[in-house]
Amino acid sequence: MYQSSARNAFFGSLDHVHKTPIMTEIRLRLRDATELVAMITTESFERLAVAEGASLTAMVKAPDILVATEVARPSRIGAGNRLPGRIDTLTHRGVSVEVLGELENGTPMCALCTAQSVADLGLREGDAVWFLFTAFSLIVAAA
Repeated sequence: MYQSSARNAFFGSLDHVHKTPIMTEIRLRLRDATELVAMITTESFERLAVAEGASLTAMVKAPDILVATEVARPSRIGAGNRLPGRIDTLTHRGVSVEVLGELENGTPMCALCTAQSVADLGLREGDAVWFLFTAFSLIVAAA
């Protein structure tokens, strides 16, 4: 087992791979059938030495998570990983706010937002939200 500074971790299996000479798109299927998409360099993918079905862990750091109150037009949002959840705790730390929550599937989430963003969105504990992040923000590790 390894330790990581990333606050958000997802456990699943490699569901699909699309390799190009420079980048590789990885689709990770979580235990509840949620799908995440990661983009890593092809060199990194080859170093993982995994095939479809392999167990993987995907991590994303809290500052790379966006929080949204609605995702009415997903095609207009550049973050391809959009996961519904709920806010458990908001901890104000000056100009930043730590947003602790949980996805619908029970996975804990942590996002760091500016205090201004939290105020603009009117975020409160108990609110239903979306946790969003790009495929490029995921770090992938083989088990």
